[in-house]
Amino acid sequence: MAETPASPAPAPFAGEPATPPASPEPPAPAITPLAAALEATPVTPALEALDAVELGEPRVATTLEVPPLPASPRPSLTKLASAAGAGATDPGTPGAEGGEWDLLMGKLRDWLEQNDLPGQWERLGGPLRGFGVLLVSLFVLKLYVSLLDTLDDVLLLPRLLQLAGLIAVLRFSVLRLTRSSDRQEVLDDWKRRWDAFRGA
Repeated sequence: MAETPASPAPAPFAGEPATPPASPEPPAPAITPLAAALEATPVTPALEALDAVELGEPRVATTLEVPPLPASPRPSLTKLASAAGAGATDPGTPGAEGGEWDLLMGKLRDWLEQNDLPGQWERLGGPLRGFGVLLVSLFVLKLYVSLLDTLDDVLLLPRLLQLAGLIAVLRFSVLRLTRSSDRQEVLDDWKRRWDAFRGA
C-alpha cells in the first residue's frame, strides 16, 4: 500500500489566531556532581530563620514621629537688659553671665596694640591718598567729558581748545626742558613726588 503524504494543517479562518505547531519538550538536564553536592548540604539555621521571616509588600513611611525637645528656660528681656547694663562679669568664673562685649573689646585692643595700626596707616598713607586721588580724578574726568560733549556743539570751540593745549605744552617744553639743569630739576621733582606717594 502506498503511503499518502501528510496533509497540511487546515488554514485558520479569518479572525482566528494561528496556533503555533507543538514543539517537543527539551530533555531534562543531567545532574552534575556539583549540583548533587549542593543539594546534599544542609541549610544553615540563619538561612532557615531568613526564610521564616515573612516579607510583606514594601511601603513608604507616611508619618514620622519626632520626640519633643526638652524645655529650656528662656531668659527674660529684663534679665538680659540688666546683665548688659550692669557690665560683664569675669567670664572665667563659674556661673558668670555675659562678658562677651568686654572680651571682644579686650581682644580688639590687644590686636590693635600688636599690629601697630598707626604705623601701618603711615606706611599706607601714600597709596591710600593715591587711590583717593584716582577716584576723585575719575569723577572729575567724567564731568570733564560731559562738559566737552556739551562744548563740542559750539562752533570752532574744540579746535580753539586744542590750540590752547598745544601752546601750553610748547611753553612748558621751552621753559623747563631746554637746559639740562631745568630737566634735572623736573626729574628730581617727579622723583620726590613718587617717593612721597610710595611713603619712602
